[in-house]
Amino acid sequence: MGLLPDANRNGVPDGCECIGDIVADRIVNGADLGVLLTYWGSVTSSSISRSCDLNGDGQVDGADLGIFLGKWGPCQN
Repeated sequence: MGLLPDANRNGVPDGCECIGDIVADRIVNGADLGVLLTYWGSVTSSSISRSCDLNGDGQVDGADLGIFLGKWGPCQN
């Protein structure tokens, strides 16, 4: 286990990725929010569904939304 934060528990330190950038356009915005809300509920085998589960607990829910909103805006890295 590393020393750097990894909120989504994907093995990549948060500082090295853009958490919440679901559509991979280097900004966390309404486009990503729409996708996150579409996949609300239990995570499925879909890679998009898994990418919406920001805390890796198997559910896309309010906890993920809180992380998402905290990352709103341009990617920092």
